[in-house]
Amino acid sequence: LRLPASLDGFSFKTALQLPAARARGGIFTAYRDCQRAWRDDRYKLILYPRINRAQLFDLANDPDEKNDLAAQQPE
Repeated sequence: LRLPASLDGFSFKTALQLPAARARGGIFTAYRDCQRAWRDDRYKLILYPRINRAQLFDLANDPDEKNDLAAQQPE
């Protein structure tokens, strides 16, 4: 099918046919008005707008998400 011009996105066909192909550089998720998150191959950023809090994890060096980089003070 041809994608409507009003649709913001692209075909998922490549991901289905070529599982190793990269369709996106990252993914954005949301849970109600409580949480927003962005994740790519290396980082995960989680925002909690209701409490003005953020968490940032370097998944390459901290896959268990134990070191919150957003909580660290800049040098």
